Amino acid sequence: MLNGFLGEAFPWLMAGTLVVALFSGLPVGIVLAGVSMAFGLIGAWTGLLHASDLNLVFYRVYGTLSNADNIQYAAVPALIFMGALLANTGMANGMLSGLRELMPGFRGRLAVISTLLAVALAPTAGVIAASVSALAVIAFPAMMREGYAKPFAAGTLAAAGTLAVAIPPNVFLFFIANGLGIQIAALFLAMIGPIVLLLGGYIAYQAWAGRRFVADTKPAKTAPIRQSSVQTAELVWEAVPGLCVILSVVVSVIYGIATLSESAAVGATAALIIGLAQRRLALSVVARSIAQTIWTTGMVFFIFIGATAFSVIFRLSGGADSLFRLVGQMDSGPVTVLGAIMLIVFVLGFFVDWVEIVLITFPVFQPILSDLDFTAHTGAPYLTSLWIASLLALNLQMSFLTPPFGFSLFLTKASTPPDVSLTDIYKGVAPYVAIYLAVIFLVAAIPAIVTDLPGHFLDLTVKKGPSFAE
Repeated sequence: MLNGFLGEAFPWLMAGTLVVALFSGLPVGIVLAGVSMAFGLIGAWTGLLHASDLNLVFYRVYGTLSNADNIQYAAVPALIFMGALLANTGMANGMLSGLRELMPGFRGRLAVISTLLAVALAPTAGVIAASVSALAVIAFPAMMREGYAKPFAAGTLAAAGTLAVAIPPNVFLFFIANGLGIQIAALFLAMIGPIVLLLGGYIAYQAWAGRRFVADTKPAKTAPIRQSSVQTAELVWEAVPGLCVILSVVVSVIYGIATLSESAAVGATAALIIGLAQRRLALSVVARSIAQTIWTTGMVFFIFIGATAFSVIFRLSGGADSLFRLVGQMDSGPVTVLGAIMLIVFVLGFFVDWVEIVLITFPVFQPILSDLDFTAHTGAPYLTSLWIASLLALNLQMSFLTPPFGFSLFLTKASTPPDVSLTDIYKGVAPYVAIYLAVIFLVAAIPAIVTDLPGHFLDLTVKKGPSFAE
């Protein structure tokens, strides 16, 4: 009986320990790895886990990083190096200052610019690790100089990086489409509407929050200094070198010059060439950029390994089973069943990596979801499948921001100065989680947001079977 009770409580004790340990002040990667190792050994010692099961952590990490389908992880160090060069040569500061001059005069402009940069970098980033880390290196120092509150700045960068996750052709959408048997092209088009809504919500919040969370750095009680059009033009011109670097990344992908991972190397090369042409590329700058890249990349992959270990052990100990097996026993209407599945995915997102959720739970949920009849709400059964897939994609996208396991939160912590705490980041992302929830409810209420575009351009009556099985 004791062993049975321990088996039920074990994954939740593991999750609770992680929550407490994250506030210990230790590096996030060490906390994740330590908690995972400790509970893995306890589980093997008590018989709740087989010792051989712990090998799955190694195979999952090695398989992800060595699989040709996941080669976009190579973009992480290249994109971070590009960001470090932009920051250390002054091009990032010039780019942000110049773009700020082109926007209306409100104090949240840098937050909006950072969000738009995240969208621009989305095709290159491939994985959230590259997007969040590069953004933090480029924009966080400038935000601090402009008087941004740390929670607002850190939360904005963490949330902006998550936009890249669901912007086509990200691998995130491939997994979801394959897991639910949806046409990949259809899901690509379906997510355009929600991404536009999220982007609009982000910008509206940043414009409002800038008045509260960004200090007024203008000198008090002095006559306003009128800036000439020549000075404004000079500031705008300062943005050109940095924008050329960003454009080199985007253009190389659009025109097929480079693959997604190679385009990050194109950006880093462009930063080196432009920095050299501007005589900003001293050996000390290159050395500092390399050191920053090594440190940030090491922290990112340490977090990836620790998060993978935690996710695998949490799942093996029954954490996921204890939630989604309840759905199979439900005998309720389609709204209740879909709501329960969405809630389970939301809760799992607090503790489990999105890949684990897709690969393990989607095969269980897929037969249940295929039997749900929402034809009266969506217009056709094939539109119902696409609508549900879009809701689950938004739910999983939001999981990058939900503590304690939100991957974007850890990456922001690793890529910002030590004085930025996890509490700061949690406070900063809370409004963005609210924006995600609002968009999810809006898409749930108005399926046309995700079904109109693919329904117009594609034949959605062609069914595609799910690719993943447990």
